[in-house]
Amino acid sequence: GTLTIDNTTAVNNDGGAITVAGTGTLNVNNASIDQDDNAGAANPGSLTIAATGTANLQGTAVITDGTLGNSGTVNVSAAANALHRVTASNAATGVIHVLGGASLLIDLQGTLNNAGDVNVTGTAEIDDNDVTNTGTIDVLAGGTLTIDQGTTVDNEDGEITVAGTGTLAVDNATIDQDQPGGA
Repeated sequence: GTLTIDNTTAVNNDGGAITVAGTGTLNVNNASIDQDDNAGAANPGSLTIAATGTANLQGTAVITDGTLGNSGTVNVSAAANALHRVTASNAATGVIHVLGGASLLIDLQGTLNNAGDVNVTGTAEIDDNDVTNTGTIDVLAGGTLTIDQGTTVDNEDGEITVAGTGTLAVDNATIDQDQPGGA
């Protein structure tokens, strides 16, 4: 099935679980999912996309706090999409596409563990996050990926590629290609 959250809808997923099952679709367009409302005890929620499931962040789609586990596909289109303070994991079967003309901001001391594919044809920015990449991050033709504001990327077992007309900007951040004691 398909669920669309739009028109400035604000979902409070504090302590809850949203799951996009295989062949299911979640559309978030000009809406937000807050996974920790900071009221009472900390009990952040989760958003899980199963293999063959799809989440579409379609512009001004904001996910705050909690976890995002992707084994399927996340498509990012249009502007002002964001993951704030999210602990995100992209499994080996997971694909995150930042499409041409789209923007995605990942920030505010979240984490990104990527074992799958992250493809940037639009604009993506990772600010003040810890990233572990054992998969691939591809900045495709016309795409821009900015890594800044103290972000650290552990890329010992991963691959980052930048196409001829793609741009990778690293400012006040580090990409570590070989951890001490690594193989």
